[in-house]
Amino acid sequence: MVLWRFVTPGYFAALGIPIVRGRPFAEEDRGANAYAIVVSESLAKRLFPGEDALGKQILEGPKGEWFTVVGIASDVKNAGLVRGADPEYYLVRKASADVTFQNAEPPMGWRQCAVIVRTALDPKLMANSVRRMIASMDSTLPLEMETMDQKMEGIAARPRFNAALLSVFAATGVLLAATGLYGVMSFLVSQRTREIGVRMALGATPGQIMRLTLGHAARWTATGLVLGVVGSVVEARLLSSLLFQVTPGDPVAMAGSLVLLSAVAVLAAMAPARRAARLDPMEALRQE
Repeated sequence: MVLWRFVTPGYFAALGIPIVRGRPFAEEDRGANAYAIVVSESLAKRLFPGEDALGKQILEGPKGEWFTVVGIASDVKNAGLVRGADPEYYLVRKASADVTFQNAEPPMGWRQCAVIVRTALDPKLMANSVRRMIASMDSTLPLEMETMDQKMEGIAARPRFNAALLSVFAATGVLLAATGLYGVMSFLVSQRTREIGVRMALGATPGQIMRLTLGHAARWTATGLVLGVVGSVVEARLLSSLLFQVTPGDPVAMAGSLVLLSAVAVLAAMAPARRAARLDPMEALRQE
């Protein structure tokens, strides 16, 4: 999908969009006989792979005129944070009406527009000035105003909610895994009480008993981690639309998860292992 939008000179500077090659729009591009176009990097690579897009003519107008590429802008994620940057091109709004499609009257043309103001003043003060300026031109025009921070907050609200929800599920899963491992290890220690008593009666030290118990926990944990890695690789691809600046198979995220789960498993198994190391051999041998 290729996106497009009409802008005026100063649009790229106002939003801080770099022009990687060529130039942005200028006032002379708004003339009736000027046909300039700016394309994004991704669109330039798609239309002219391995070539320089500057100076190329694309997008034929209704009277047979062709638009010349005067600049290549950096890609922008106008479709949201979680999606990649779509190929996009920009046309300049003309200073006067003409017969080209960009100034078509309703219902074919635009019924609304956005004005972007970059200022060092307080946003509230600038908002009042903009309202007065627009009201002086037409007091019946509906007007909605928000800062870029507010706009970004609205765009990021849903991804942040999804991330928080998944974090709660992940924390619950880690807690359940730790509780389950603790229960399994406690059960194994109680089932092997006589064996531990025999080992200690034959000279096994508390340290050896503790390492034996933790070794069983390590084997259970290693098996679970291997199965978890395989499952997470499959599930991550299904949840790739919820990821932001993280690939489904990101090695750093995967390694961090393995370290965290291993640490949780060791802590969960430590209490049963210490209890096994403190068993009295005589009492353990007398148990049925």
